[in-house]
This record gives sequence, structure tokens and C-alpha cells, in this order.
Amino acid sequence: MDFHAFLKQNKKAGETEELYVVSKAFVDESGEPIPWKFRAISSEEFNRIRKRCTKMVQVPGKNQLRQEVDTDLLNNAMIAECVVEPDLHNDELLRSYGAASPEKLIPEMVNLPGEYFDLLQFVNKLCGFDVGLQDKVDQAKN
Repeated sequence: MDFHAFLKQNKKAGETEELYVVSKAFVDESGEPIPWKFRAISSEEFNRIRKRCTKMVQVPGKNQLRQEVDTDLLNNAMIAECVVEPDLHNDELLRSYGAASPEKLIPEMVNLPGEYFDLLQFVNKLCGFDVGLQDKVDQAKN
């Protein structure tokens, strides 16, 4: 195995953008669904989002606190961070849905449960959450 392949300057760029049709509700002038543009986020970006979505809560019956992740907020924030187009930070777009932030905008724009679930799966796959450790081990053996 070549050690140099692991040096930072030889690492393949992971930044890719992909198009994905989020919903049939957003169509162009000819009635065709408009795809959104997405990018994968880095581990550093994901950790920043996860920390923002984590709070300390009281353990019932004990004088202790534990961390709890708001998974709904985490999912919405991760999706919002991956969206390149449309611009979810656009004031006009936020106002049109009555949303205060991109995280609150996602469930307003994608309000069908099936479409939201498919979107979440797409974003998870884009960010590398689709392959488990055992799959990677099996792939390395082949």
C-alpha cells in the first residue's frame, strides 16, 4: 500500500454537487419538476450542526444532566446545509412560508411525509451515511 496516497495533498476532493427533484409541487413554466442542487457537507460542518441541535436535559428523578439531540432539528439543519439551490436563506422565500430559518423552512416546503423521507435518505447518502462499517469491511476484503 502506498503511504503517499494518504497525504492531504493526494486526497480526492469530496466536494460534489448533485441535482435531485425534491417535490412534484415545484414546477417550471412547462410543468416539469424543478430539481434542487445539493452538496455534501464535511464532518466539521456536520459536527457543528449536531452541537447546535444538542441540549442538556435533566435526568428524571436524578440530580444529573444528559445530552439530548433534537433529531428533527438535526435532520432539517443537515438538509438545509446541503441545499445549494434554491437559496434557503433568501428573505423573500423565508417570508413566503412564514419561516424564521432554513431549518424551519424545509418542513414547510417539503410537507408530504414520503417526499421528506426520500429527501432525507438522499441527503444521508450524499453525505456518506448510506454505507455501514460492515459494508466497508466487506468491500475492502474483495
